[in-house]
Amino acid sequence: MNESMESYRVNERAWGAVMLRVRKLREEGKTLDAIGKLLKVSRATVKRWLDYGAGGDRISFRDMVRYIDALRIPLEEVYGIDIDAPILPIPTPYEKHVAAALKATTTALGQKPETIAYKAFGDQTKPQNVHDMLSGDQTMTVGEFISICKAIGITPTTILERATELYEEESGDDHTTRHTA
Repeated sequence: MNESMESYRVNERAWGAVMLRVRKLREEGKTLDAIGKLLKVSRATVKRWLDYGAGGDRISFRDMVRYIDALRIPLEEVYGIDIDAPILPIPTPYEKHVAAALKATTTALGQKPETIAYKAFGDQTKPQNVHDMLSGDQTMTVGEFISICKAIGITPTTILERATELYEEESGDDHTTRHTA
C-alpha cells in the first residue's frame, strides 16, 4: 500500500474517532458552544460537522492533532495499532550476520538460548527474546550483544569479525579491492 493511501486511512480513522466523540458529547448534553470551545472552533463549525459529517478531509494535520488531544482519543484508536506493544526495529543484513555468527558459536559449543538468557540477563529477559536475537529476528542493543558474548564465553570482536566475513561473502564486497568503472 502506498504511503498516501495509508495516510488517507489514518485521517479517516482520526476523523471518525473525532466525530464519534463529538456526537457522544452532544448526547451527554454538551452544547455546540461548549464543544466548539473545547476544540477551539466556532459553534457553526461543530453544527456543520454534526449536520453533514463532513470536514475531515479538509482539516490540517495540526488541527486534527489538536482535536484528538482535546477529546483524549487514544493513538491506538487513530492508528489502528496497539500503542503499548513494543515496536521492534527490523535487523539490518549486517545484524543478521552478527546473529548468525552468535548462533553458530552457541551451536558449536552446545549452548541453548535458555541457558544463555539466564547467564546473560538472569530473569530480566525471556529465553524467547534471546532465541529471536540469535535467529536474527530481533535486534540487539550493544549491551545485550556484549552480555550474550560473555554468556557464551567469546569475545565480541571475534563475533564481529566473523559477521563481517559473512557479510562480505554475501554481498561480494571485499574491502581489500576497489572496483573502478
